Amino acid sequence: MSGSVVTYLFVGAVSIAVVTAEPHAAYHLRALDPVLPAGVVLRHVVPSCSPRQGSSLIEATDDITVVTQASRLVTVGGGLSAWTANIAQVANQAGVPVTYTQLAVLAAMPAPPVIPVIDHVTAVSVHDAHLLADYFHVSVADVTITGSPLLDEVASQSRRSENAQPGQSGVPRRVLLVGTSGLPERDRDMGLRDVGRHLRATGWQVDVALHPREQSRHLWDEFPHLPGPVLPAASTYDVVVMYPGTLTPLIAGLVPTVVYSPTAATEQELPRAVRSAMPRWVRSRTEVFAAIRDFHTTPPIPHHCEQFTGPVGGAARRVVDAWCSGGAPRNFAAVA
Repeated sequence: MSGSVVTYLFVGAVSIAVVTAEPHAAYHLRALDPVLPAGVVLRHVVPSCSPRQGSSLIEATDDITVVTQASRLVTVGGGLSAWTANIAQVANQAGVPVTYTQLAVLAAMPAPPVIPVIDHVTAVSVHDAHLLADYFHVSVADVTITGSPLLDEVASQSRRSENAQPGQSGVPRRVLLVGTSGLPERDRDMGLRDVGRHLRATGWQVDVALHPREQSRHLWDEFPHLPGPVLPAASTYDVVVMYPGTLTPLIAGLVPTVVYSPTAATEQELPRAVRSAMPRWVRSRTEVFAAIRDFHTTPPIPHHCEQFTGPVGGAARRVVDAWCSGGAPRNFAAVA
């Protein structure tokens, strides 16, 4: 059904309960709202709406009856947490069908004591479909590959400037630094900030994309902050330098990317297979500069795009299609 638009006709409102472990995870859901069919309502369910959990990016509830009264429950993220597994079991007991949708990077995924009954699994990419098939004990043929909704506004090939070298025609090179949550604990020396200072001093335009959960935003005040989501904006830069995280495989499939991992702990935030596929994975500031010198205008690796990024464009519609149909998996090789 690649290339087609599916229309659903519903009698009365259809409620889809989407469960995440905390309110901030809603930044993965916002891309889905524009493609929801008329009559379909998303209800975001979290463990607690206490202010201590942080403010939600979309309206959320901790009322579990939303789950038992829903037409379908969707668990999203990079695996099942204890919370999402328990809520899925509540849905199983209430006879509510359950879909698992991958919207975040698959890092370490310890299985919960009991895997709930999952009716449908969707994955971002071919690589992740195999991981999730093993995780949920299903055939990889039963996993729908959707791509990432975060890439829906990104062209399949990032912008390349004809005047790529700094100083030519007065056009500076542009680099985007992508932060992470938990600073400065995860990078006590703030090495990525030092990288930005050095590049700025050598003629680069340096911008910063802050993580939605970043609490120490003041640490980056000396650089312009990206005003909107990191995607699709990252694809317009010459180079991205970032900490390991959810967006790393997606960005690295679109634009030359240096993954800066100052500690062994940060390195473990991505699976081994993803780490080994990253074109530039470095532990020191000196290595960052060397990697950038080597890049020039090297395009992304097509195999990487296919295996880790998934199909680019139309992913939000494919995800919503899977939720609304609740049926057989569809694996999309092209943009829908």
